Amino acid sequence: MAFKKAERSQLWLRLAIMGPSGSGKTFTALRIAKGIAERMGVPFAVIDTEGRSASKYADRFTFIVDDLEEKNIDKYLSSMNECIGADYKILVIDSLSHAWKELLEEVDRIAKKSFSGNTWSAWSEGTPKQNKLINAIVNFPGHIIVTMRSKTEWVLEENSKGRMAPVKKGMAAEQGKNIEYEFDLLMELNQNHWATITKDRTGQFQDQDIEKPGEEFGHSLYDWLSAGNSPPPLSAKALEQQYQDAMTEIGTILKTIYEGQRLFTEEEIKITREACIMTKGKSPEDRLFFITKYLNEKKELLQKRIALIDGDQNQPEQLPSTAKSAVPAPEQKPSPTPPLANEKEPEAAEKPEDLSMYSEPEEDDELEDDIPEEETEPVQSEMTF
Repeated sequence: MAFKKAERSQLWLRLAIMGPSGSGKTFTALRIAKGIAERMGVPFAVIDTEGRSASKYADRFTFIVDDLEEKNIDKYLSSMNECIGADYKILVIDSLSHAWKELLEEVDRIAKKSFSGNTWSAWSEGTPKQNKLINAIVNFPGHIIVTMRSKTEWVLEENSKGRMAPVKKGMAAEQGKNIEYEFDLLMELNQNHWATITKDRTGQFQDQDIEKPGEEFGHSLYDWLSAGNSPPPLSAKALEQQYQDAMTEIGTILKTIYEGQRLFTEEEIKITREACIMTKGKSPEDRLFFITKYLNEKKELLQKRIALIDGDQNQPEQLPSTAKSAVPAPEQKPSPTPPLANEKEPEAAEKPEDLSMYSEPEEDDELEDDIPEEETEPVQSEMTF
């Protein structure tokens, strides 16, 4: 490959905001997103995993929101792909820490079920999921602002009166090891809502302390990011790889045998195959959007049917008649797979409570630490559609 002169191109923002409880991560993210949106003249979207925390500020900001009830990586990816399909160019993820917490819990379940409690081996399935989330953030065709909880501890510092007083400090982000490498700008907030810029590829704000960064900070970021040539769109190769990964995972799910029982019938596999074939004439973005939603629905159906076999009487879903053994009876006809669920309508914003603009809900217990140093890639079975 021949060398050529480097050129400055327009960039998509990758900003991570970290801080302890009460530092103002949500409100700061919304203010910066609003500043960028004002410059672009477009609305922005929010993925909220903090108990509708963002919607408490709906009287101050205009945005669409997806309040994730299930906070696993698959739901994050599905919501991000919906934003891509709807052509939203500014996305706030509040917060990214829940994806990590759910992944840790999933790895523990996998370890107990398949690896005799060996979590090291279970990361062979957990690591690819984390990598998918990181790749989705890196390749998102728009500006992304994420918040991450910080592990906190109390330290003694001298206050304005010259006395030693306890102060809550944010430490490492509650996310996977080395997550900070994936962002161009890292912002650490303290309890007084001051931000310290600890990483800055723009070269404009490095090591600066900024009081309550907001819309003006968003304006400055956008002005720097928009200088130069238009950014290249997400490559067809990257879109195709994400599509093929989803197809492979659907194939694996449909072939699942649990406790000697096949969970999907031949008729359901046929219907799924035909639905996937219909995506071939669509654009790469539309294909990925469709297949991701279809994948998530199959995962939910899989979990419900496993729960039924395990004796969970709270599950309304019934096993298909041909899913009683690994070899289904040919004369029995199951009901077709339910159609794709309609897209979720944004909920009406609640009247904001009487609270500080920077206040945040109480947080969960402290999340656990990093992925082991070495991981192995899982062996994936493929299904041809």
